[in-house]
Amino acid sequence: MPEAHETSESDLSAPLAAPKMPLRLRSSSLDHQQAPSEPRRIGVAALACLVFFSVSGGPFGFEEAIGAGGAGWTILGCLLMPLIWSVPEALMTAELSSAFPEASGFSAWVNEAFGPFMAFLCGALSWVSGVTDNAVYPVLLLDYIQQAVRRDLGPKNDDDAGGGGLDIPLAVQWVFILVFTVGFTYLTWRGLDITGNVAIALTVACLAPFAVYVAFAAGSLQPGRWLNFRRVEDVDWRTLVNVLFWNYNYFDSSSAWAGDVQGPRTFPVAMVYALLIIFLTYLLPTLAATGTAPRDADYCDGCFTNLANNVAGGTALGYWILAAAAISCIGLFIAEMSSDAFQLMGLAERGILPSALARRSKYGTPTIATLLSAVGVVALSKMSFTEIIEVENALYVFAEVIEFAAFVYLRRYRADVPRPFKVPYLDGWRSAFLFVPASLFLFFVLIICSSLTLILTGAVTVGTCAFYVFLCAARRYRWFDFRPIEPGWSTDRDPFLIRMILTALSVDHPGEFLLHSTVLDDEQSEGQVDSSDRGRALYDSSEASP
Repeated sequence: MPEAHETSESDLSAPLAAPKMPLRLRSSSLDHQQAPSEPRRIGVAALACLVFFSVSGGPFGFEEAIGAGGAGWTILGCLLMPLIWSVPEALMTAELSSAFPEASGFSAWVNEAFGPFMAFLCGALSWVSGVTDNAVYPVLLLDYIQQAVRRDLGPKNDDDAGGGGLDIPLAVQWVFILVFTVGFTYLTWRGLDITGNVAIALTVACLAPFAVYVAFAAGSLQPGRWLNFRRVEDVDWRTLVNVLFWNYNYFDSSSAWAGDVQGPRTFPVAMVYALLIIFLTYLLPTLAATGTAPRDADYCDGCFTNLANNVAGGTALGYWILAAAAISCIGLFIAEMSSDAFQLMGLAERGILPSALARRSKYGTPTIATLLSAVGVVALSKMSFTEIIEVENALYVFAEVIEFAAFVYLRRYRADVPRPFKVPYLDGWRSAFLFVPASLFLFFVLIICSSLTLILTGAVTVGTCAFYVFLCAARRYRWFDFRPIEPGWSTDRDPFLIRMILTALSVDHPGEFLLHSTVLDDEQSEGQVDSSDRGRALYDSSEASP
């Protein structure tokens, strides 16, 4: 049994140093597998840009926050949200992704703390939230195309200022959604390295017109307008909070790529770059818009095009921003599709989901898991934008509470888990202080949700619990093929109520499905290496290197 890893002053002063002992799995099942010969998939730049699109994708749609809260409250939100939410979530993701380098990502952290049921609940809620979020982008791109057509050919009226609604025939809308989904799903399937390189190019394309917009606006700013705070009762808090939350969350989704990065330093360095880019992406255009636009300006979704044209003169910059918005939809889609699919694959590799979802293509990407995520996108693509934001935010709240609790638990009770990167000064229960502001914000997000959103969220949560029981039964009675589970992922570690239900249904027999050396030998001979094995081998080899 390996000795517990003790925290030393060197750990705190040099958090990016290689671990003093090789990283090992929580069980011994995969320790003896060899590192793959294939190179790592993505480096710092690609991961930072994928995180950028997972979280932000640009300030498109942020105008609604200005319209809901006014200049003062929105700028204050831009300054506070990174501190309250983004930094804690990014630090948590950087630390635990380097400690658990596998495709199951945050589900692995939660399992280590609370067992497979909570891991599955967290993963399922996040996956539903992510697929719901991804359903926005095909329709949003179609909306941007419609705006461009209306500017040239359509009637010029007040409704067109914000892009209006879609009046393209329904059949054409569905064809576009299907073509978009199939085309860019195929791109993500072709390889995480390709997806990362595309994300780098798209990041530059999305941010370039806003750099020009901010430069034009700098000469005519009126900073006094930034201090224009509406009365509290005049602020649309539901819209403001949901738009802010939607635009600053999902750092943790990048943990699904933890087994496919170049090394243990990749995550923390990429998170620093992503945080900086996202912070400036929202703050600078918001300062430019509120500091130059008329007091009665219409801050509708898509109105950055009009605001930019008013500053620069003509229409060229507005069209450039509109084109960047369309490009952003592609980046947002491929980043979300990739992380959702890798997450499903990771759970299947751990034996929680059927083994078909664990299949990798020759490009190293999940195949069936990608198709399933794409089907979910198409099925949800006709929900309204407001409904999507509220529902996915509510689902995400529950998942984040579980992740925060897992981080604190692991800091308090599993200090022996090697961490190539460790957030300093927060050992034991002190780590909870990192999440106090974020947790209060999550509570506020819930209390302002509509009753319908809470009902839908509750229904999804109950359905997820029932589906977990179904999966346990399917594994017990062999309705589907599952990969063998490890002792660390056994239902013996589930909450008491869940174990009672499984026992009552005679499906609580994890011992029959635990991983044995003979199974491992068979998988080794066939060359099957999971993301968790490849990630561990990477970190072990980095420790062995001079």
